[in-house]
Amino acid sequence: MKTFEDSLERIPSDWKPFLIKYKTLKICIKKIVQELNVKGLLQIMADKNQRIEYSLECYKPECTFEDGPVHVRTCIKVCPSCYGQTSKECLYVKKYDSSSSSPLNLPKDDNMALTPLADYETHHMEKSLSHVSRIEPEADGVFFVTLLKEIYQLNCLQEQNQDKFLTNLQEIQQMLIEVTSPFKKDIYTWRNIFQIYMEYKIFVGNTESDREERSWEFAQSQLTCFIDRINNSRLIKKLNHPLSKIAYENLVKLNISLVLMKKFQYFNQLTTTKLIKKHDKKTSLVKLGHLSDEFLGPLLPNRSSQKTKRR
Repeated sequence: MKTFEDSLERIPSDWKPFLIKYKTLKICIKKIVQELNVKGLLQIMADKNQRIEYSLECYKPECTFEDGPVHVRTCIKVCPSCYGQTSKECLYVKKYDSSSSSPLNLPKDDNMALTPLADYETHHMEKSLSHVSRIEPEADGVFFVTLLKEIYQLNCLQEQNQDKFLTNLQEIQQMLIEVTSPFKKDIYTWRNIFQIYMEYKIFVGNTESDREERSWEFAQSQLTCFIDRINNSRLIKKLNHPLSKIAYENLVKLNISLVLMKKFQYFNQLTTTKLIKKHDKKTSLVKLGHLSDEFLGPLLPNRSSQKTKRR
């Protein structure tokens, strides 16, 4: 991620606290693996005969991203049909009624996590077959709550930047209305400036068949070319009204800010994607279930919303 950090040198300093904390969340993933191992869940997931479901649940469904960071917890469900049917031995997982909403505690003793089925009370096991073993890994919950909180903060920053952008755009618009009236010569120079601007298609194409949004690298390159061409053409020197030069400078600053916003968004999305992939690789949990688009959709738009099961 060093290239990632180097690429953000030009990001405004007041934006940097809103970057997804890659190193912090990577440490969370290590703690998840440790917890899964201590509680014997890695062994369970390694057994292809086990039937496991993994999901991300909202325990305050009335709350949304608009209200604040969403309240979520992760859940691993081990279906009862796996016990005692394919093996003489079975990993110990404390049983809970699936309808219960109380906190779930697993044995903390490492030896307890690998108790043979023969040593577990058979009659108790039979009684619990009607229930689903429901485990809520604490470290996994911390990981997603932290990640979703940072996504929420990013959304707040995006709204603030959007408000600033609209305010600056309106100021430029008022300046242009004044300097491009039919009775002022600057109107012709401004027509040339905007014609050149449209030619470079900095953020999006000009036709219906070319509306695909440009990457931040493309936008940055095209904006640089546009500025160089305007400077070489000496069009700015032809502007007579004092407000015209101010309006052009503000227009350039606005476009630079937009490119930085795209860059900032891209790298946060890249960080989130890398973290989810690392979480999946180290824990194998994500491939067992789904991460709701409602929670991760803003940064992971292509993630499937379908829950999968491994049998």
